[in-house]
Amino acid sequence: MKQPSPARSESEETEPRRQAERDAAGRKRLIRGIMAGVVIWGAFLATGMWLSTRNWQGPAFIMACVFAFLGFWAWMLARRAADQDSPSR
Repeated sequence: MKQPSPARSESEETEPRRQAERDAAGRKRLIRGIMAGVVIWGAFLATGMWLSTRNWQGPAFIMACVFAFLGFWAWMLARRAADQDSPSR
């Protein structure tokens, strides 16, 4: 017969949860950093286009594409988070 395991202390039970929360916070921080980098890169490209053409339409198109991409990415991340939070079928 299998012996029952001794009772785990509260700190042993909460430590994996704390580690998971730290990992999730680190992933969120990394994704925000990447998104900020994409915005900075788009602004850099838009500035270069403005300086070369002096036309506002090109930089506006670049930034619109950057924000459309980031919006789609954020929507997909939110959708994934919602799917993970919902109970399994």
